[in-house]
Amino acid sequence: MDMNQMLWHAISPLIGAYWWLFLLLIVLGFLKTPFMKGVLGDFQVNLTAKPRLAKQVYTPFKSVTHRGRHHVDRSCDRLALR
Repeated sequence: MDMNQMLWHAISPLIGAYWWLFLLLIVLGFLKTPFMKGVLGDFQVNLTAKPRLAKQVYTPFKSVTHRGRHHVDRSCDRLALR
């Protein structure tokens, strides 16, 4: 038996028993990306703030970029103006 077969026979039971852990780590890694943090943040704002604001008074703006101090561009994902 060569070394590759011995290694495969040693690792294959672990992969078979803990396949769900590998999948969980991949999903958690994807959720921690900046893109998914933005998507989940938008979802949270839509779920909590939007229903509570009066539609006649507040206008929602999405993806607003403005010039801040020291000429640094800052981005606001959500902004509700009165």
